[in-house]
Amino acid sequence: MLVHMLGNPGHLDEIKKLAEDNNITLIEDCAQACGGTFKGKSVGTFGKMGSFSLNIYKTINAGDGGMVITDDEALYKRAFAIHDQGHLPLRQGVEQGKRTVLGLNFRMNELTAAVASAQLKKIDYIKKTLQENKNTLKKMLFDINEIKFRTILDPQGDVGTLLTFFMPTKASAETLAGKLGCTTVAKSGWHVYNNMEHLLAQMTVTNEKCPFECPHYSGPPVKYSKGMLPNTDDLLERAINISVGVSDVGLGSAFGIKITSSKEEIRTKGEFLVNAIKESL
Repeated sequence: MLVHMLGNPGHLDEIKKLAEDNNITLIEDCAQACGGTFKGKSVGTFGKMGSFSLNIYKTINAGDGGMVITDDEALYKRAFAIHDQGHLPLRQGVEQGKRTVLGLNFRMNELTAAVASAQLKKIDYIKKTLQENKNTLKKMLFDINEIKFRTILDPQGDVGTLLTFFMPTKASAETLAGKLGCTTVAKSGWHVYNNMEHLLAQMTVTNEKCPFECPHYSGPPVKYSKGMLPNTDDLLERAINISVGVSDVGLGSAFGIKITSSKEEIRTKGEFLVNAIKESL
């Protein structure tokens, strides 16, 4: 599964080739990158399926919930059946005798779907505005040589929801976070593996502990612990997320601008950010 994080499409060329060379099904998690593209093609359309989130912290929202997309009819019918008690798509009335799986009840209500449909029509405007605002803010930081920006493989494909950069040291990043009233990405919440107590402790739904110890897994014992990825930890401890369109304490982006910010507000926030960075170095 390829996760497109913080509005930025992932390394699709490399991951797609790896999946194809090893006959592995590729699924894209586009929850944080709705509207993102890679080489002109929308994220979620490279793999067998793409999943999207519609809560208030995403590019578009419908209150909550999400959606999956696929061009594989069999997968579409199976996904529909799982979310609607085993039924076929677009069922009407009482359907018996044709159900294929023992599905669950995750149906989206019509009001949520209507809001999502209306929001989807605004995606090009939202992306264009976010990209322009992000570029304006980012240019104000170009002269600060001590910071490094996150790699964006396809700038035109980035949604522009967040501006992420790395401070030279953990101490300088924490000092800056204090001045901005936010946190470093390392302390931003449950997205960081060190904060995933349910993953580290392998708290599975059943006692079989699939996929860690179940009969389908024949590899060596799987052990997770805090600090097991020192290179990742170093990056996250020095990383700062600045809000451009998504203001989310859970992503560390409590400071920044919004899609409705005026040019004057962007300039004022940008100047404050520049001074705070310089004072933290």
